[in-house]
Amino acid sequence: MPALQLPRQAEALNRWLADTPARGLLLGAQSAWTEHGADGGGQVWLRMLPELDWLVPEPAACFAETWTLAPDAGRWQGAWRSDLHTLPMASAAVSRIDLRFVLESVPSPERLVSECARVLRPDGRLLVFGLNPWGLARLRWARHGVRALPCSRVVDLLRGEGLDVVAQRTLGPRWRPAALDVAPGPARMDWGRVAWALLAVRRDIGLTPLRRPAAAWRASPGVPAA
Repeated sequence: MPALQLPRQAEALNRWLADTPARGLLLGAQSAWTEHGADGGGQVWLRMLPELDWLVPEPAACFAETWTLAPDAGRWQGAWRSDLHTLPMASAAVSRIDLRFVLESVPSPERLVSECARVLRPDGRLLVFGLNPWGLARLRWARHGVRALPCSRVVDLLRGEGLDVVAQRTLGPRWRPAALDVAPGPARMDWGRVAWALLAVRRDIGLTPLRRPAAAWRASPGVPAA
């Protein structure tokens, strides 16, 4: 009997997103995200999405170029074709990166996060959306073989790459099961929401120029010191 083959993550996620209610659930969750603080825009906005036609709200900032990628058969499709863990770009070349529900589709999220940190310029922004592994909707996507990452793990990955996590939220509808005694308040009900979002910024500390020591005072020849 042949060994059981686990489904590819990108294919598993696409199967779940083919369900109209599932797709609408994630689109509704990402539409609830708002960023505090001005995004200064820049040269390149790199968007990595579950599908090339995935709806993305236009940012208030302006970018000279927008590049879109989506996983397909173990490679990126869209702006270019390459391995899912490779971004063929120069270091510090991208002003903003969006990872919208794609970490669930790559074999090694650590390698992709590392590549994103490499190509992100100083003060550039990295926005990450992911499925909440403790959300109630997991009962639906788990049947398709989708693997969700805890938000805390992605926070550790970002900080390990030297990025500053400036905001994090859970997104999506809140449910309160009738048989569960939960104290009122939005923070207590975030565990069951469908998705989470993180915003990180690269904060490169510039080198401080060395100051020349002050010249020692000395009396000119022939001038009495007192």
